[in-house]
Amino acid sequence: MKDLNRYLVLIAQFVVSMVSAFAFGYLAPYYFAGTSAVGPRLLSGIIAGFVVGIADLYFVVRFLLETEGVLNLEKNESVRNQEGSVKSKIKRKAKVKQQ
Repeated sequence: MKDLNRYLVLIAQFVVSMVSAFAFGYLAPYYFAGTSAVGPRLLSGIIAGFVVGIADLYFVVRFLLETEGVLNLEKNESVRNQEGSVKSKIKRKAKVKQQ
């Protein structure tokens, strides 16, 4: 059930971001330049929605590949190891100060 909920939230977030980007792209020419023609405003909205959709789709696909185990990011593991070593150094310094 948690996996289904996670996927539904991911899809809803994708749709909301696309709609919001289109709305921004559609309304921005009117408020910034005073353009009342529908054609340029529609084109601006579609371009903004497309750009945000492609960017968001990259993160959706990456998340799905990580969830399924197809993609294993070694960079994340090395960062986690570095964080762990930093925490252990801090603990060692605190022990030395206590003694």
